[in-house]
Amino acid sequence: AMVLLYSSVKQTELKAKKWSMSTRLENSKKLSNAQKVRNQAFFYLLAFYFVYIPPTIIRLIQAVINGQGTPFPLAVILVTAVPSQGILNSWVYIRPKYLRYRQKNPGSICATLLKICLPCCKLQTSGN
Repeated sequence: AMVLLYSSVKQTELKAKKWSMSTRLENSKKLSNAQKVRNQAFFYLLAFYFVYIPPTIIRLIQAVINGQGTPFPLAVILVTAVPSQGILNSWVYIRPKYLRYRQKNPGSICATLLKICLPCCKLQTSGN
């Protein structure tokens, strides 16, 4: 579904690009909408897989063990991965607002603290 969303945004962007004269100037300054959608979808899928792969593996192991209890280390992974879904989703959905804030206020103390706390949200400049 994410691939279809990305390709749809990319096609719409390419169709609209030929009618816009300012697009040539903007291309060197910022990421395209399709690239932003791709990056956001990547973080969403990363959070999704982080939450749902451990329980799936544990269920497969339980099927192989055939009725025996779940090993303690796997149970710990399960009880930490599933509840973390809320915080991971909030980070994914707050990320675009945070990037806009950081771009508008590069020297702010909030941006600096958030950069330290959330190093995965790098400011994307024209060099990237």
